[in-house]
Amino acid sequence: LRFSRNGQLLLAGGGRGGALGKTVLFNVLTGERITTVGDELESVLASDISPDHSLVAIGGPNKLVKILSTNDGSSIAEIKKHTEWVTALEFSPDGKYLASGSYDDTVKLWDAKTGQELKTFRGHSKTVESVHFSPDSRLIVSGSDDMTIKIWDIDKDDPIQTLTGHRDFVISV
Repeated sequence: LRFSRNGQLLLAGGGRGGALGKTVLFNVLTGERITTVGDELESVLASDISPDHSLVAIGGPNKLVKILSTNDGSSIAEIKKHTEWVTALEFSPDGKYLASGSYDDTVKLWDAKTGQELKTFRGHSKTVESVHFSPDSRLIVSGSDDMTIKIWDIDKDDPIQTLTGHRDFVISV
């Protein structure tokens, strides 16, 4: 579940493993279903809506990051660069980037409009469960099953900070 940046829409992704996966957008004030995107054979594990509401990104067990149009559900990009399940997705506040996290222990940075891979961040030793951009779209924070939080500058290869102290998985940042 995720609110759009202006709070007007609610994004809900999910489904049943091996059977169905979809992402639905609702109008928060009326409860009206605005659109449904994705027609997956697996559940949607991660999803986000772009700041301008034109795109939805989804990911899951199929190891794909899909960028879809909210207008008609058409595919903008279908990216298979992760080698394991995609567990986290977020568009940057400025709408330029999309970050993804995966069971393959990486965070990837994409061009949100084209799906082109811009960078792979390596440093976690277990599944990346969550990713989040700073308000200026320059930093990404990631939480992992390795019990760390890492802060990445999108222009650097190594984390600028690693936060430790959790005694179990970091599921959300």
